[in-house]
This record gives sequence, structure tokens and C-alpha cells, in this order.
Amino acid sequence: MDRYDEPMDSAREYLGLARQQMVKQVVHPNPVNYAVFYEYVSGRNAALAEAMDEFIDQGSAFTNEIGLVLYRRFIAEHDPDRLKDLGDKLRRIVADSLIKRFGSRPRPTP
Repeated sequence: MDRYDEPMDSAREYLGLARQQMVKQVVHPNPVNYAVFYEYVSGRNAALAEAMDEFIDQGSAFTNEIGLVLYRRFIAEHDPDRLKDLGDKLRRIVADSLIKRFGSRPRPTP
């Protein structure tokens, strides 16, 4: 299941809710902040929702820096595709290091 494979009606609803919350909190409408608010209003990310609820209750200004911190902590780090890409890059680095050290590509493990 893809991260954002909800039905069109739900996606439109989340779009509207995210926009409303961003306007209410006077948030700069950039892709990172939008992703944070989309995840928040969709209810798919409990840890983010808890952090956002606490932040909103404090009445603090939502800056681009806050948005980036929340994005990195609650969205980007938990993205399965991102984790797979990092794993693939690590495997390539190890394989390249072994080739340089031993002169051949290691045999794949079963």
C-alpha cells in the first residue's frame, strides 16, 4: 500500500483541511509545511499529531524552520521508499569498497 493512496474524495478533504489549518496558523504555504499539515489532518501519523497538538496548544508561531523539523522527524525519516533508497546506497558503497580492496565483486548471499 502506498503512503498516499487514499480515495480522491479523502485526498480533497485533506487538502481543504490542511489549507484551513495552515491559514488559521498563518503558515507559509510551501511543500514541506503542506506535507506536515496534510499528514496532520489525515490522522495517519499519530506521533506527528501529538506534536502538532502540543505546538498549537502553546500558541507559538509556526515557522518554516518548525515545519522542516517536524517534516524530518515525523515524515521523511519514516518514509519506506527513503529508507529503501538509503539501504541501496549503503549496499553499493560496501560493494564498491570491497571491489577496491579485493579487486572483484562479492558473490551475492542466498
